[in-house]
Amino acid sequence: PLAKGTQKVGVSAKLSAAIPEKFAAATIQVQAKDASGSKLLCLQVNTKPQSDVAEVAEVANAAEAEESTALVVSSSEPLVGAGVVGAGVLALTWSDCGDADTHAKVSALTPSSLTLGQETDIVGVGDLDEEVQDGTYTLSVHASIISKTFSGKLGEKSTFELPLGIGSLSWEIGRAHV
Repeated sequence: PLAKGTQKVGVSAKLSAAIPEKFAAATIQVQAKDASGSKLLCLQVNTKPQSDVAEVAEVANAAEAEESTALVVSSSEPLVGAGVVGAGVLALTWSDCGDADTHAKVSALTPSSLTLGQETDIVGVGDLDEEVQDGTYTLSVHASIISKTFSGKLGEKSTFELPLGIGSLSWEIGRAHV
């Protein structure tokens, strides 16, 4: 059972280091319902190459600007080294995709990035407005040509292998650690 109040939702992700960073953009959506079908949770996590969110450094003063040559790299092309096997870092952004009828509201998600080839615990925190005895969840992954949905029972930790050997996702709700 899940108690009313603050809850943690954990998805542990391990994506293969063999995936070129520029192809690792994905959307992961977690939805949960109680035994009667009422909406409990909707969390969407998006990944994209960290190089797509790279910032251009500012020149300290005008004199330096006149003496230096600036190179601007378009974000549609990977930066040097971005896409090299084992070098990929993905930025994580998230949103609570629930509506007014959803019983849990997600208020935070950490961390803000993951490294390809390493297991990363992604933890969302939110408030549940009622006690829940039983329910189910779906975890959907959409990335490039991959579209896969997994499901299970609340309170049971599950690990799902992604197609083509690109990695795995583990899911757990109501625990501090995944």
